[in-house]
Amino acid sequence: MKKIILLLTALFALSAGSLFAQTNVNVSAEIAAALDITVNQDLNFGLLSAEEDGYLTTGAAGEQDTQGIITGEQLGNITVTGADGEDIVITFPVTVTLTRQAGTSGSNLTYVPSLSYDPGTQTSIESGTTNIALTGGSVDILIGGGVDSNGVAAGTFEGTLQVEAAYVTI
Repeated sequence: MKKIILLLTALFALSAGSLFAQTNVNVSAEIAAALDITVNQDLNFGLLSAEEDGYLTTGAAGEQDTQGIITGEQLGNITVTGADGEDIVITFPVTVTLTRQAGTSGSNLTYVPSLSYDPGTQTSIESGTTNIALTGGSVDILIGGGVDSNGVAAGTFEGTLQVEAAYVTI
């Protein structure tokens, strides 16, 4: 009887199917090329009038558009390189203090950055929100903006604009 119960239990276990399953899942990953930012040209407002605020921006065709600048202006330009076809986002501060270096005593200047890309349209970049495609693995960004120079005493001013790039993640 014991043998019959053992035999029936074995037959039942074989006919009921397996209570265990197993498979293998392949795992893969790809690392994006590191982002790099190259400064091609620093921004220079040149010689500004103390009679009105100065600005230096880009027109639709990439030409310089100015106000309050007497001479010597030069738009800034950077190139961001990374993985071809991926989107990046650019971040930068809303204002930058330009500290008085030389000249009469007085206040510093406040610089308000304005960045754009795409030579055909000069699309404005909103810090931290504008997605930019790295077509061909890079994008050129023009840097301009404005300074509150109206009524500021003569002098030389300098500061640093910190620009960061990051891949857009999901």
